[in-house]
Amino acid sequence: MPFNKKKNTGTPKRDYTKMKTPHTYAIIFAAIFLCWLLTFLVPAGKFSTHKVEYTDSNGAVKTKTVLMADTFRYSYRLDREAVKDNLTAMSGDEALMESLGVDPAELDAFLETDSSEWTQEDLDELGLTDDVLYGQYGESIYDTSQKLHKTAKVWGTEDFGGFGFLNYVFEGLVTGDRSGSAVGICALILVVGGSFGIIMKTGAIDAGIYAFIKKTKGLERLALPLLFILFSLGGATFGMAEECIPFSMIMVPFVIALGYDSIVAITVTYVASQVGNAVSWMSPFSVAVAQGIAGIPVLSGAGFRLAMWVIVTLLSAGYMMIYAEKIRKNPAHSVVYESDAYFRGRMDSVSEEEREFSLGHKLILLEMLAVLVWIIWGVTQEGYYIPEIASQFFVMGFAAGVTAVMFKLNDMTVNGMASAFQSG
Repeated sequence: MPFNKKKNTGTPKRDYTKMKTPHTYAIIFAAIFLCWLLTFLVPAGKFSTHKVEYTDSNGAVKTKTVLMADTFRYSYRLDREAVKDNLTAMSGDEALMESLGVDPAELDAFLETDSSEWTQEDLDELGLTDDVLYGQYGESIYDTSQKLHKTAKVWGTEDFGGFGFLNYVFEGLVTGDRSGSAVGICALILVVGGSFGIIMKTGAIDAGIYAFIKKTKGLERLALPLLFILFSLGGATFGMAEECIPFSMIMVPFVIALGYDSIVAITVTYVASQVGNAVSWMSPFSVAVAQGIAGIPVLSGAGFRLAMWVIVTLLSAGYMMIYAEKIRKNPAHSVVYESDAYFRGRMDSVSEEEREFSLGHKLILLEMLAVLVWIIWGVTQEGYYIPEIASQFFVMGFAAGVTAVMFKLNDMTVNGMASAFQSG
């Protein structure tokens, strides 16, 4: 029987050895995104818990919270009528109330309220937590006609609208006082740094800087005193301070491209905000608090303070420009000349093709502008603080990365986004 050789169809075989493993951060994001989607499909549920004592390796007796077997149930809405009937019966059983730690007078007063408005939080205040009620009455306290889902929003925090899954990075980095001056700001800097790592990787900021310099033709120096005045105004009006840290990251490559140094970038943002704080006429965190403690009318003397703000801000901006022009004429005089070499080298090494200001670059810069406006609005109007600001910047970086992948800016890929976030 003749041997039949398999014909070559001409289709090249796929080289699986060149396949790249997804970046760890990309895998984590995909897992979190999948789990978030599953919350829309899988009903929420819980176990009751209790504390048990155990002896550790040193012989010391300790306690820990563990799950109670056979107590799993899905999440349901309260059946308020059933709860009312059970609590009415409980009010006549002193032994039961004593065993559950319920105050009879408080329970009687609670039963006088409108049961249609009862919530689990109200019952918790009586000491009748969900675990206690379930242990005593089982599922009879629930309306079991519909299982509930506990789903997170796309964006949000505990204080504003509820947790959103795009805030998972910040929430995963902090514990305890997440808004504290130590751990909160550290986590903010990490998240913001990662987000700007993605944005810098897209090349949008570089392209925007080149386009700005080309269009203004020497008038770009006027941007520095104007920005100084704006950040000083932020410090004077709503106490802008650590919120300037992300803006400083934006300004560093911009001012270095204009011939200055990173000190100017910090001065035009953070230092300017502190100048505004120092001569503020209305900051709620300094003027209002201090005047309230002193027992004088809050925000009194605003006219004098406003005049001082104008004078001090203009003098400070002028001093900054004197220093800035000195550095522009001879960059080697800067004490950060060597550390700024990275950005100068980046500017010098960019080709004309990379300096092209494409549609993708414009969209990323518009996204940045939109998020910055969102942040300013949130801080001034809604009271956003570190958790909210961190998640807003993560949204900025994520949106910029997705845009870069769609428009293939700098050959951006999903792995490239993750690596840029890690490097940032």
